[in-house]
Amino acid sequence: MFGDPEERFQKKIYKIGKSAAYSLGGGIALWGMMWLYPHPEGSERLTAALGPIGWILVIYGIVMLTLIIVRQRVVPAVNFLFMALIIPACLIYIFVNNWGG
Repeated sequence: MFGDPEERFQKKIYKIGKSAAYSLGGGIALWGMMWLYPHPEGSERLTAALGPIGWILVIYGIVMLTLIIVRQRVVPAVNFLFMALIIPACLIYIFVNNWGG
């Protein structure tokens, strides 16, 4: 009815791997934008946030791609942990530090 469980698992791993690869590229791009972004008046907060956000995305991409290669069975759980807890907490921390009153 729902197909082979192993096939569904491999499809989920493929989607997570694609997301991790895009995240890695996006993180490198954001980190580079920190240096290439023009610095007009009032953009210091934005450029200060680009670097740490880029690093979060790069770390997520590296961890997920490494786990896909090394231990595929834990990838969905670690992906959930990153998406539900670690990345939102880091983003809130970055924005509170940059835009907090």
